[in-house]
Amino acid sequence: MDLTLPAGEFILNIRVHIIMETTNGYLFFKSKNGHYSLVGGRVKAGETSLNAAQRELEEETGIRLDLEKFKLISMVENFYTHNNSGAQTKFQEIGFVYLVKEKIEFIDPRFTEEFALIEIPRLDLDKYNILPAPIKALILEERVETFTHLLVNN
Repeated sequence: MDLTLPAGEFILNIRVHIIMETTNGYLFFKSKNGHYSLVGGRVKAGETSLNAAQRELEEETGIRLDLEKFKLISMVENFYTHNNSGAQTKFQEIGFVYLVKEKIEFIDPRFTEEFALIEIPRLDLDKYNILPAPIKALILEERVETFTHLLVNN
């Protein structure tokens, strides 16, 4: 069961985001709505964020890495409203951002009707609508040595 819970007028999501550097850039999902996000997903009940990062990376890319390859570098608090068929739903999302400590050679692009898994070169990140927005700065400014708390309030 995913850690997605009703919380008053909000839906609370607990999730992981994974910064995965490749030989050509970074891995992102392109949604059918045109925005880009890191590989990741919701933490399950009883699961640590570290185990969720390992599981999500394997589910979404087919790559399985040992837990020591992941480094927690940031936490993102993201407040946003989602429009679903005219109904407005407010979300509060707490995301743990992990950096994978080794580059990979990405050779298995994945596509579905909902998303495409793609590489974006570091120098091209500014051209893309990456959500949540502070993720782009986290990568570009290479803020990976100290823990960073990021807040997004849309």
